[in-house]
Amino acid sequence: MGAYTDQRRHELKTWPASFNAIWGMRKLHDIRVNDRGFKVGDELFLREWDPGTKQYTGRYVLANISYVTEGEEWGLPADRVVMSIKVQLWNRTGAA
Repeated sequence: MGAYTDQRRHELKTWPASFNAIWGMRKLHDIRVNDRGFKVGDELFLREWDPGTKQYTGRYVLANISYVTEGEEWGLPADRVVMSIKVQLWNRTGAA
């Protein structure tokens, strides 16, 4: 997983609108509740979740966290983070 020895992979549900923007390389960040201790170098395994069917669609994106803006910076709530991400891999099944 790279040069960071304490790297973690976080598997996360991602709703279709946000997933499609990341899939299409238009959204290069993700905002989340920081309940996992996200750090630079960690991987995000973003799985597309359909809230209508309450099932995963089968599409996913693997991204690395390249920068983290912590809660209480720039007016963020204390429990949130903004993560700059760099897509490393995505599956090509399904429509974008």
